[in-house]
Amino acid sequence: MVISLSLVKVSNCRLVFELLRKDQDQLLRGFRQEHTDFLEEIPINQQNAEFHRISLYWSLFVSCGGEDAFRPRKFDPKYTARDNTNMIGSLVGITGSNGFGDFDSQAMLNALSNSQVFTLDDIHKLDIVNLTNKMTTSLPIGFPKGYLV
Repeated sequence: MVISLSLVKVSNCRLVFELLRKDQDQLLRGFRQEHTDFLEEIPINQQNAEFHRISLYWSLFVSCGGEDAFRPRKFDPKYTARDNTNMIGSLVGITGSNGFGDFDSQAMLNALSNSQVFTLDDIHKLDIVNLTNKMTTSLPIGFPKGYLV
């Protein structure tokens, strides 16, 4: 959700309000409908893109504490950090032009406090700066703060 919210500059837009009203089941519904048909044949000309997407989603899962049992990741260099961020954001119906990490940490916490997914206890424990750095280290979505300076 943090990645998705970071894509949009206006925190009071309709998409953000809709996203924050969703519970965990509603958030995952789109992913389950689009990305769980493993019997679907993928055309040869789309296989690199699909493997890139799978690698991206798996890396997101691992960065959130999931077990890293799936080793072969292959990121296609033709996708930019913004492309990758939008692929992840599209899981919950948000895409945008803002780069990941280009947000005010307190504003992000305030937005997340309105979410159906996070409890206030979760928000108080959430270290948004550490989470952002962890995600940019393990996902091709941007650079940790200070990396390019």
